[in-house]
Amino acid sequence: MIFLVIILSLLVAGALLWFNRGQPADLTTYQKSAASSSVAKYNSWFAGAYAFPSEPLFALPGAYKFSRDGLEVSVPQVGGAEKVVTGGFERMCVVSGGGRVSDTKVLGYGDFDVDVQLDESDQKWAVNLVQGMPVVYISNLSELTMKCAEGATVTQNNNQLVVTQGSRVILVQAQEQTGLQMISPNEYQLISKSGSYRLSILPNQEAVDLFSRNAWNQIRNTKVSWSDNTANGSVETKFEWQKDHATPVLTTVWPHQKANLKTSQTVLGKYPTVFGVFDLVQVSSLELTNNLPQLADQFVKVTNPVQAQQIRAQIQLDAKPFLDGKTAFPVGVYGRGVWLGSVASLIQLADLYELTSERNQLLDLLGDKLVPGLREFEYDSQKMMWVSKSPEYGNEFGNDHHFHYGYYIRASAILVKYRPSTYGLLQKNVTEMINDIANTDNQSSRYPVMRHLSVYEGHSWADARAKFADGNNQESSSEAMNAWYAIYLWGKNTTKPSVESLGRWLYSQELVGVKSYWFGQDNPFTDNYGRQIASIVWGGKREFGTWFSAEPMHIYGIQWLPITPASSYLGELTNSARYFDEVAKIQSNYGGHEWIDLYLAAMSYTDPQKAAQMLKVRPNGQGMKIKSLLYQVVYQNLEQKS
Repeated sequence: MIFLVIILSLLVAGALLWFNRGQPADLTTYQKSAASSSVAKYNSWFAGAYAFPSEPLFALPGAYKFSRDGLEVSVPQVGGAEKVVTGGFERMCVVSGGGRVSDTKVLGYGDFDVDVQLDESDQKWAVNLVQGMPVVYISNLSELTMKCAEGATVTQNNNQLVVTQGSRVILVQAQEQTGLQMISPNEYQLISKSGSYRLSILPNQEAVDLFSRNAWNQIRNTKVSWSDNTANGSVETKFEWQKDHATPVLTTVWPHQKANLKTSQTVLGKYPTVFGVFDLVQVSSLELTNNLPQLADQFVKVTNPVQAQQIRAQIQLDAKPFLDGKTAFPVGVYGRGVWLGSVASLIQLADLYELTSERNQLLDLLGDKLVPGLREFEYDSQKMMWVSKSPEYGNEFGNDHHFHYGYYIRASAILVKYRPSTYGLLQKNVTEMINDIANTDNQSSRYPVMRHLSVYEGHSWADARAKFADGNNQESSSEAMNAWYAIYLWGKNTTKPSVESLGRWLYSQELVGVKSYWFGQDNPFTDNYGRQIASIVWGGKREFGTWFSAEPMHIYGIQWLPITPASSYLGELTNSARYFDEVAKIQSNYGGHEWIDLYLAAMSYTDPQKAAQMLKVRPNGQGMKIKSLLYQVVYQNLEQKS
């Protein structure tokens, strides 16, 4: 979702980035128009639409599939067990033109909507899905046939169809209706003179009248704009729906948005979902105000002389195997990123504690590995992605790019800070990485706009194709945070305010989603869920697990790493003792676990005294790679909170 070349191109195009000259000088405003649809937007909530038949697309409060039968519609019901909150796809009705669908095509997308074409017999019709919006518009369909599952009841209501199944309610309408007939008890046909229809997911039976009277507002595209207001320490984000009329739309406010609404809204209904309870509102736009993240670009020097000396000595011990070549540069893209991140952190620590020789040697090493390492990537014109020549974890398909590239971008930002002459060697490839994961140029034919961040949902998606029954997913919330921090740091260290602001906005948006959906902050999990966090968030479920391990320490740890100066948000989690208590309770021999260092580092943000006490007897661990970083974080937090 950055560099001089990009900014110049945007100014020439005059389409995306503009500075609001009517505002104070410290307020930089960005406005983004509808995203280009010429580039496939994998890693999105609708990534599954690029395959046919599709897996479910969770445009909550509804969920949808494209199959040979047509548009399959689900109203997910919330359930679950000890380690999973469920809200998956269960077909309630299917909409078609009466024939069989042979293929689909993504026609275009906005910032939080998508238009999909269905090819059926001798007609092509389209469906518009919008994140958070309970209304689906269907166009270019001569006759709409709707068939619902057994157990559903279909009734006619003033030339409309109302489908009920338990607590689930769907309203189906035709614009300029010319016909309505029952084919069978659960199958109906509607005819619209204009070829336009809409299907609404209702919060309850009483909402039929509200949705019936709702203005017919076909969504053309959606857009998000944002601004940094340093004067009052806020980040302001505005969501808009481009539509046929200037009348309000019915949409939902999600849990992560509720506390940050700029203007209070009248709640017209509620939807229980896997992400929590959504509030139904009627608005023309939705504006949020989040705290402006105060992102540090360096750790804070510890003043306690004994602890400072312990850190200094450990930095030298940590640096030696890197400088001696005993800590080898890995082969794969992710392993290399983690390695580069460790060296970058050692450089920061060496500089902080005036270990000039070690710092300079480590800078030489970082430059020697990072500059050629960045050349081990290439642009894939078919996938329209920046991919590694040494892929891991599906990088070649587009998986986890923000996780992987965050390490490289941060390492580059630190190298260029101390060695400005390396900028020319880094700039091109770092720019490609930033554009791959967070492009803001809606005229780009090279990258989609905001490949990973789902702006309305307040968090990112990691999988490229989302070929899962529960939609897309993201595991490591902390590595997503690291990616946006890295963009901020690159912008700051290369004196590019627009890039710095972009990274800060991305960080602020991901943060509210992480707190709400991973850590359950002000958004409690269902009663039957027996864990304190979710570690993989899907479109249709949240679960306690990882892709690589069933161990609780790993499940938690993947939400903590890497530890950087921007990890301070871990200290903003309320009642965080429950997280560490849970790990101690359910992880066998947790004190001797390989990631005990991550555990202590994360704990130190809220309970540094306990972390410091445990550090005396649990000083080992491999999660952070370098022990001096563990000492630094624990002792720094101990001083700051004492």
